[in-house]
Amino acid sequence: MTEQTGKSIVQRGLWFEEFEIGTTYLHRPGRTVTETDNLLITTLTMNVQPLHLDAEFGKKAEFGQRLVNSIFTLGLAVGLSVGDLIMARRQLLNLKRLAEQPRSVAH
Repeated sequence: MTEQTGKSIVQRGLWFEEFEIGTTYLHRPGRTVTETDNLLITTLTMNVQPLHLDAEFGKKAEFGQRLVNSIFTLGLAVGLSVGDLIMARRQLLNLKRLAEQPRSVAH
């Protein structure tokens, strides 16, 4: 787990204007991404990219390991935001910014 800097908030149902730049919003419950999650979403979507499935290929790739399918990552990020945004009858995530995520996810 990475060290957090700045303020952290565990809260439900913020208005868009209440979100602050630099603040970490902790979504509960959290979720551990497993190899099975990646295998299931990759095969369900028929994405046979070796970077998601082949451990030996992943070792030689840029990140040194297999990566989680980005469709799963996107779905998980949206799902974790439900308590703050959708269940509180607030605005949806800006999916364009979410799709521009700067980091890859590994299991």
